Amino acid sequence: MLDTPKWSGNAFLAYGFPLGATHAQMRVDYQYHGSQLRDFASSFTSTAANGMPELVDNFNQRVAAYSLVNLNFSLRHRNWEGSLFANNLLNTRPVIDFNPTNTFTQAFTVRPRTIGLSVRTHL
Repeated sequence: MLDTPKWSGNAFLAYGFPLGATHAQMRVDYQYHGSQLRDFASSFTSTAANGMPELVDNFNQRVAAYSLVNLNFSLRHRNWEGSLFANNLLNTRPVIDFNPTNTFTQAFTVRPRTIGLSVRTHL
């Protein structure tokens, strides 16, 4: 089936512990997305510079497998929670879609490494 990996999966490891009157938690997430077929054809006909048709390899036929790793460290005290996170920690840049046209080429990937801090309250 097109655009569907044979294998994909998620796993996480979390560890929570008291830190004085505060509860702390560390978490790591791992996501795997297997390779997938984008097109059944392994080649296609294109027009060469001399105007003649030629058979070229379909470089967009298969999207390679990729993995993502996310980290999170959070503290919770009473009604407040703060988290320091790093998504796509390894800054993986897989090409997950590719769209060549006559005038330009587009390639799509996942969000780059994102590091941040969030604070929220629970009422």
